Amino acid sequence: MSVLHLDAALRRLSQPEGASPDELRADLDAVVHHLRSAHANGIRAAQASSFDILSENVKVLILQQFFHHSQAGSHQTDYDREMVVQLLSDWFSIKIDESPFAEENAANSTTRMHPGRSGAEPVTLTFGDTEICLIMSDEVCSAAHELVRSVTHDAVLTTDATSPPCELAEFVPLWLKDRSREARDLYIDNAAGSGPDHPIARYFTSIETALATAGVRLLEGSTEMAIIANGDGLRYHRDRLVNQYARLENAPETRGTYEVIQYLTLIDWDMQPECMSGTALDHPNGDRYLFALWPGEVVGLFFSEPAQFPGPMMMPYHCALPVFDRSAARTTGTAKGKRFSALVRGIAKTDQVRALREGAQRIAVNEVREEHEGVRRYANGVSVRTPESLPETALVPVAAPDRVSEGLSLVELDAEANRELASHACVGDTGGVRLFRLEKHGEGFSDLATAMREFVGPDTEISVINRSHRGGQSETCYPVAFDATQQGLPWIQLCRAQPGTVFTVPPAARDALRMPPTDDILHRPALLDSFHSLSSARPRLALVVDVFVKP
Repeated sequence: MSVLHLDAALRRLSQPEGASPDELRADLDAVVHHLRSAHANGIRAAQASSFDILSENVKVLILQQFFHHSQAGSHQTDYDREMVVQLLSDWFSIKIDESPFAEENAANSTTRMHPGRSGAEPVTLTFGDTEICLIMSDEVCSAAHELVRSVTHDAVLTTDATSPPCELAEFVPLWLKDRSREARDLYIDNAAGSGPDHPIARYFTSIETALATAGVRLLEGSTEMAIIANGDGLRYHRDRLVNQYARLENAPETRGTYEVIQYLTLIDWDMQPECMSGTALDHPNGDRYLFALWPGEVVGLFFSEPAQFPGPMMMPYHCALPVFDRSAARTTGTAKGKRFSALVRGIAKTDQVRALREGAQRIAVNEVREEHEGVRRYANGVSVRTPESLPETALVPVAAPDRVSEGLSLVELDAEANRELASHACVGDTGGVRLFRLEKHGEGFSDLATAMREFVGPDTEISVINRSHRGGQSETCYPVAFDATQQGLPWIQLCRAQPGTVFTVPPAARDALRMPPTDDILHRPALLDSFHSLSSARPRLALVVDVFVKP
């Protein structure tokens, strides 16, 4: 195509008044042909100054010509990835990752060897009456990845990339391959031809095989799988092992020799980088532990406990969590992805389960070491108390930093006007202390050490006062957390608090100190949560803390 013909086409596209639709179509086709030919010869023609006369709308129109529907009667969209990536970069400075993020997630996951992942040594820990063993085999991990591929491509409810080149997809119900199938509820594990060789059946078989290899023979097994996509539908609950308890009740002589067991697998489907998910479990001490799932991962948690009659409940209160931002400093938007939870329940002989636990390294969660006169002291040196008559904070501002860090608003308050509050909240001498108010309204975990780095020295002790109010029947929330993943452990500990609760944090524990996301699912009480309807509106939570910093 000659330069004169190209310039004429570009002028008509930039000022289409008076041109016929056929002429504009011909101009559009000519420009697209020119761009394709130049690209084939290694030339980035879109960077030429002749294209500067085009409006952004016209450039988008040209861009759309590299998309097409390859299947008649389908909305499914294909596109010329190389051309689209190049034009987005040249015209709009939009960078598209050259590799799908699912591959990046899989690569990134290999750098984390937290327990419960393939390749990591198994560990076990005590969680009240429940023993948790984090264990994952290569075979189960491989079967889980095969399951993800199967659900993506074969399930009744699957995904499709409706807006390429965006790698994220929304839920799109697609026809089964057999469109003459009777109209009724259909599930991937009982669809025609699935049988024992279907990826779902092979996945659950891989778990039973892995347990058998570890010496645990699962009896009275039952399975379930859930897609975790809608956080509004998730509720705190205890699991009901009806069949397993019925088996033990009908054979009283076996009650002391068997335990109820569950193998829970958390499986990433298409979580975006910089996101996380997992399962939150309530510890008997009142704190909430988030067992994390990162993009690209498969995590295995094996739960066991003696049967507690009359049953049929097992495990502490817990909740599958939606996908949310990992950090408060960055966001991936609202299309964060989806993941699976797969569960195998059963019973097994106590000696087999005990041998599995004893073969794993035992680790401890950051439990309360002692509780005396209203003060809880944790293993990491943090102490927590709720004074009976804590004065209100005098909101007399002194200064506000120019920047907003870690998704927090930060204001320094007049410490002299809050001298009485300091005497209640701080341990020891309060001379020279500074006081800051921090507020958080959004997603992600906020790193307090980063947010306050210019005010806190390496040996500084801080006191954090909870000023958050949930409203409603319970005022308990979780305003601070400690990120144990920094030490290679697979959880983040959310610490419970009432309004006025004071956390004294020594320097050694400060780097792990976080303010959690304000998402309601992380803060609501567990006991009656599963009885609330979806329409039960609650006040939107804002996390507010006051922080005293010693000199």
